[in-house]
Amino acid sequence: MPDTFSSGAFYLEFDRAPGQVTALECAFVLRDQGKFSRLSQTEFASHLTTVRFAYDTNTCSGFPEISVPPPGTAPRHRKAPENGWVFGAKFRCCVVEALQGVAPGDLTKLAQRHMKLMKANLPMAAFEAEFCSATRDLCDFLRLTHERPAQADNASLDRNVSCRTVRRRFQALTGIAPKRHHILSRFHSTLPALARNDQSLSDIAYACDYSDQSHLSRDFRRITGHTPQQLSKLWQAHSVRFVQDRAPASTLRLAISFD
Repeated sequence: MPDTFSSGAFYLEFDRAPGQVTALECAFVLRDQGKFSRLSQTEFASHLTTVRFAYDTNTCSGFPEISVPPPGTAPRHRKAPENGWVFGAKFRCCVVEALQGVAPGDLTKLAQRHMKLMKANLPMAAFEAEFCSATRDLCDFLRLTHERPAQADNASLDRNVSCRTVRRRFQALTGIAPKRHHILSRFHSTLPALARNDQSLSDIAYACDYSDQSHLSRDFRRITGHTPQQLSKLWQAHSVRFVQDRAPASTLRLAISFD
């Protein structure tokens, strides 16, 4: 795996740890000096709600800037490159309301954990353990202040309801219609194979339930703002590692390093 802490910029993605809400998809850490965000002025469309805590490099202290991008069907354009640290989590349910109007004191414990992660050059195992605790703090905060994540865990639909009711309930819980959710989820399943660059686009398309390669390419351009070939070349120019098997107990599943 790349030495992320000596890299100019890196992105780490972690699976949810035991005890965290099942509505959590994953958690991530980004340290960017404009390298990631300068290369691409768009962020992928996603079926997930993302909670982001951003700290500017020049002011890595105090309360972070909080943003909660909801699920979206089109790429989002960045207004400016990132320049600092971002700690975040991606949820399969709506969590926007839980973080609207949050007072700085409500997330003091979480911000303190972020400060420790930014200021200390921790070994990867220690960094992962500390970040897992920070993610658990976030999940606990959401669970206490807003019940929708917990509801999403236990949500069940009656067998005798109409398709329209199912769609309405699904959208209320996830923030996106079922069909769009499936399209975006299917697209995200292509990314590991594309980053590894060990299969043809045609093979990836059939493995991920696309009708053919052109179907994958159309969806890919619509969702990312890039063609599959453009993104593959970009990733191959840098260090991309899928590291689920790095250690049996590890939750780290992806590392991207830009030197």
